[in-house]
Amino acid sequence: MKTTRHSLGTRAGFTLMELLTVMAIIAIISTIALISYINMKAGGAYQSLSKNLQNHVMLARQQASLQNRPVCLMFTKTERMFSDGQKETQHEAVLVLYVGTVTDVDGVNFSDAFFTQGVRLLNMTNTVYNLETGGHFGVRQIVLETEVVEGGVEKLYDSLPTYNRPAVKYTLNTAGHGFQKGSAYGFELHQPYRLPKNFTFPNSQTLPIVIKFEGDGAMQWKEGASGSFTPVGAGISFNIVESIRSHPIKITIDADGVVTVNPRGNP
Repeated sequence: MKTTRHSLGTRAGFTLMELLTVMAIIAIISTIALISYINMKAGGAYQSLSKNLQNHVMLARQQASLQNRPVCLMFTKTERMFSDGQKETQHEAVLVLYVGTVTDVDGVNFSDAFFTQGVRLLNMTNTVYNLETGGHFGVRQIVLETEVVEGGVEKLYDSLPTYNRPAVKYTLNTAGHGFQKGSAYGFELHQPYRLPKNFTFPNSQTLPIVIKFEGDGAMQWKEGASGSFTPVGAGISFNIVESIRSHPIKITIDADGVVTVNPRGNP
């Protein structure tokens, strides 16, 4: 009797070509997912940037009208010191109440001999900004005529309720502040708005950019330390960069205060 035996073929695994094919497919799918995730995050950052800048423009106009004083929206980059001693360069926008012009500088002190009568320093911090350079500094002491006010702006509220003094001298917490005769200055109204993560001002962008809103709704702006205020006219444009994808972004603020964020940058 003849017996027929059937051999069952066995495979120990996949061939090299099959493994490479599967790995290639996984790599393609992962790349597509990563790109989609990055684009989704960038889209959310664009929306956040546009919304926050628009809110700051509206708030600047509102504060200028309420205080009947110029309020500046300043775009700058500055070094911030954290509690652990670490420094970080931050790219930000900050609202500054325009107070006046420096008439004298002496070490850590600077004076404004033409301090505007009736200016109200309410709802402000003890941080003064140099509107020429974009630098910010803490104020340790304010001297009005012969009266010394220790503790800066907060104590000034209690001791000088009328704010009708013709001259003022400020003592800062540090030297090297960069104030000079003729420098425009003002006080921080609100905490600075930091641009979304990975959004920065390029080195080619001249800073600071200062937009001044008058109490009657008029707008002026200047660019850089040597610039002078000019009417907004057809609008203001400047650039930032999304560092991850190196995408240029063009920011435009028109004469009506409408903010446009163009991810394509300059044409």
